[in-house]
Amino acid sequence: MLLKLAFWAALLLSAGWYIHNKLKFQDNCIGFNSGSLLCGKAVYSKKTFEHDLVVNGNFSGTEVALQAAIINGTAYLSKSHVHGALTVNGMVEAQSSFFDGPVSVQGYFIGKSIAVAHTINLCGMLKITDSQMQAITVKNSKEKPAHIYLYGSTHVAADIVFVESNGIVHADKTVTIAGKIVGGSRLSN
Repeated sequence: MLLKLAFWAALLLSAGWYIHNKLKFQDNCIGFNSGSLLCGKAVYSKKTFEHDLVVNGNFSGTEVALQAAIINGTAYLSKSHVHGALTVNGMVEAQSSFFDGPVSVQGYFIGKSIAVAHTINLCGMLKITDSQMQAITVKNSKEKPAHIYLYGSTHVAADIVFVESNGIVHADKTVTIAGKIVGGSRLSN
């Protein structure tokens, strides 16, 4: 009888340890002191994140407001507002969205009807339509030469810089670039 009791006590203790550590891991995956950490696919609509956000996986947001975010995956944003810095280690697709801070993308960026108040730093292709941009910097692009595609009434207020001096800006006649194209050239479509 004592052996049976000891067996059940050990089983309950190990089950309690497992549940405690499993929940502890999940808590670490959901939140941390200064913001939110999300693991896996995150899909949100009409949500405001009060703190910085880190996503280890894909993020899809419609009508979301973010303070600052690091997304280690793909980011899809529609009718959204990023108030601080955005870093995406993957690709970005954005529509009708605003970016108040700097944007860094380690993949390609496709945007339509967006406004970016600071520099976009990227390592891949950029395709923008009917948007307002501050400045664009392309470095370490996998494409040689690097390509930027600007369409519609897109306006770039400052310089477009190709760090490796091998870039091409494809722009139609309605696109305006107030700054210079450094390290590349413009092809009008």
